[in-house]
Amino acid sequence: MAPEQTCMLKRPLAAEPDFGAPVAAATPLRRRIDVAVSSPAKRAFAESSRRPPLTVGELMRRRRTVVCGARSTLADIVDRIMLHDRTAAAVVGSAGELLGVITENDVMRAYALGASPTCCASDWLSMHLALLPKDVVDALTVRPTCCLSEAAAALHGQGSEGCSACRHLVVREEDGHLLGVLSALDLARALCSTYTREEQVRKVGRSLVKEVMKPRSMTLKCKPNVTLQKVLEDMSSSRQNCMLVTDGGVGVSSLLGVVTPRDAMR
Repeated sequence: MAPEQTCMLKRPLAAEPDFGAPVAAATPLRRRIDVAVSSPAKRAFAESSRRPPLTVGELMRRRRTVVCGARSTLADIVDRIMLHDRTAAAVVGSAGELLGVITENDVMRAYALGASPTCCASDWLSMHLALLPKDVVDALTVRPTCCLSEAAAALHGQGSEGCSACRHLVVREEDGHLLGVLSALDLARALCSTYTREEQVRKVGRSLVKEVMKPRSMTLKCKPNVTLQKVLEDMSSSRQNCMLVTDGGVGVSSLLGVVTPRDAMR
């Protein structure tokens, strides 16, 4: 039997947004300001002030989703995820129905538990080890009309419910049609690419890194002579997404590097 192929989910183009009614006639003061400001700058300001909130559906049209068949192996899925710079793959059945999602954290867990790279996607999803199997898809589904702030709130809610290691949402139409898989990384990239530097400053304000970072006391640490499997086991069991590698000393100078689930896929 020929090997099952993996594809990229395609979507129709979005309609152009309607930015509303024309701007009122300019006053003398307005005309003097118009002369002082260049046309590109005016257009940029007008675009930023009238831009509608970016929705999850719009983001999904910019970022394709890897889609794999049920008989695809974990090794196949890793290759596709890495090839397309994604963090997850949707797994579908023979009729196109969504069976679940396999994320890079699933790969980390599989590696830590000694699962075979030839393990089929459908088998992994049925082992009660997957982070986003079919029975939790509905709870982690958002509609394409959902704005990014709502999606971010849904991802943040995963942490309070004890499933922080998932960090993904399924995007589906009302009729169940799959549009894609949204990751926390997608949201971060969207904020960086969609808004201007000035807009980012306005939204983030003067927040400091120390106000949002994970305290050092809560961060996993290991020495460089520990095996990768041990590190991934600890990360998986504690639902952490990184491990600091230190030489055992104190201070920044003792930090040698960081291990993430992505390292298990290289």
